[in-house]
Amino acid sequence: MSGTLIRGGTVIDGTGAPGFAADVRIENGLIAEVGANLKSHGESEIDARGAFVTPGFIDSHTHLDGAMFWAPDLDPIPGYGTTTAVMGNCGITMAPVPPKLGKEVIELFCYLEDLPVSAFEEHVPWGWGMSFAEYRRKAGACPTSINLEGYVGHVNLRAAVMGESAWDRVATADECRQMADLLDEAMRNGALGLSTNLMDNDQHHRPIPSRVADDAEFEALFDVMARYPEAVAQIEARFAEPAHFANDMERMARLAGPRGVRAVWLTMPTSTRSAEFVAEGLALHKRLRTGGADFWATFAPKPISIFLNFDHSLMFEWMPAWHDMMYSPKDQREAILADPQWRAKARHDMDHHRGPPGYPFERPDVVNLSYSENGVGPVGISLGQYARDVGLHPSDAMANWLQINGLGSIMSMMGDSVDEPTIGKLIRDPHTLSCPNDTGAHLQLFEGGGQILYLLTHYVRDTGQLSIEEAVHSITGKQTDCFGLHDRGVIAVGKTADINVFALNEIEMHAEEKAFDVPGGSWRFVRKPAGFRTTLVKGTPIFLNGKATGERPGRSFTSRPASH
Repeated sequence: MSGTLIRGGTVIDGTGAPGFAADVRIENGLIAEVGANLKSHGESEIDARGAFVTPGFIDSHTHLDGAMFWAPDLDPIPGYGTTTAVMGNCGITMAPVPPKLGKEVIELFCYLEDLPVSAFEEHVPWGWGMSFAEYRRKAGACPTSINLEGYVGHVNLRAAVMGESAWDRVATADECRQMADLLDEAMRNGALGLSTNLMDNDQHHRPIPSRVADDAEFEALFDVMARYPEAVAQIEARFAEPAHFANDMERMARLAGPRGVRAVWLTMPTSTRSAEFVAEGLALHKRLRTGGADFWATFAPKPISIFLNFDHSLMFEWMPAWHDMMYSPKDQREAILADPQWRAKARHDMDHHRGPPGYPFERPDVVNLSYSENGVGPVGISLGQYARDVGLHPSDAMANWLQINGLGSIMSMMGDSVDEPTIGKLIRDPHTLSCPNDTGAHLQLFEGGGQILYLLTHYVRDTGQLSIEEAVHSITGKQTDCFGLHDRGVIAVGKTADINVFALNEIEMHAEEKAFDVPGGSWRFVRKPAGFRTTLVKGTPIFLNGKATGERPGRSFTSRPASH
């Protein structure tokens, strides 16, 4: 008989309820029975003795929109227990794509998320144009290791209706209606909702189209979402600009709240170096909820170590001279680095950067010289120390180091420590989402796949700040409740058998490693698998005894019924 029996584990069911000893029977991709000492029906068995049996984890913030087509194993997050990922964040998605501006939209997507344009041009089966339904059909026909759900991007709606003027002006009433119609078509064909971005600029230093939208445009879009009870808006406010952050969110709450539109927003500040900003973020969250807006804050429980490379990286956008050097033709970059006029502007832009508080280049002692392309060095010291050693401004010192070591050299920065007591409060808050990993984006900046595991290893196992039930609930049942993914996220009869089996003393978050497997010859950071005994998607093992099975049971856009 087909099926699987997970035997002898402690079930952490994803609701926050206390764990209990039980076996779990799986039949036809669903959980068929949960109970002690279940009798074998002749199915295959998984030994869960000494381990937890939990729902598969939900990753609420990814950019796997393109990678699903050229890397359907979606490595490395399946090796870290993720069984569902939400893509299409930050206001830009794969559909709709206006035929006349397809190149511009793809290039903007790749710029915002630090992704190779060639991969999108050569490995994505374009052809859906303005139809989200056709996009859903093609995405759904691509088997993946895990399940994918996603938004429709506000940038796409504006570009589809307004063309190049989407960057320059507010929409007319008729254009708002057309955008609303496109959003409605996407909602009817499986989109979770709308993602919008109020923070970013494009590669030409222009505000991206969603930043140009006025209140009337947002009202038209939120009116559509109000017709879909489980629709979710994803909002990227100017969290890197404390002076504007609260105003952005209060504006969105004023427009979405009375319409009953649920929203998740980026991102709750948690750095110990910015205690005042943390307090402001917590007060903002409370104020939005008390005011009646169904807004959920997202937050990262782990310090993020980032790598700074000089091929493409949004980290330099706040220093225009450095940004422009990186986006100039490759054969001109070394000459630019040596140019005295450029160097003067680069010094000015570093001293007067437009980045967030704590921007790495205002603290050159926390920026490390990590990897030399040609081995000359020095490496293993900070940019600040190197600047003092050579007697130069940090910008000039960085330019010199690149000239000596090659433009393929890499620097790094250890993230700020996080306010762990605040993390505990946020985990226990019923209207927050933890661990937005950004997986699939910024391939050479960091690998976010370890966020979820850090919650289990550091907060549960190593420091005891959280119970296993609290941690698992925050990355399973609470996530599916927020997004309306009612078929998963809980160990209960009738639910989809997306399941993890792991022991806390057997899992580990591994360091980033380079993998040269990105189409076009580029590379990315990955991590070795964490050591889960089993990860199942729809009852099919995608990881077994810590190794990938190669199975592809996942599908895209399955949580919402398609229109007919």
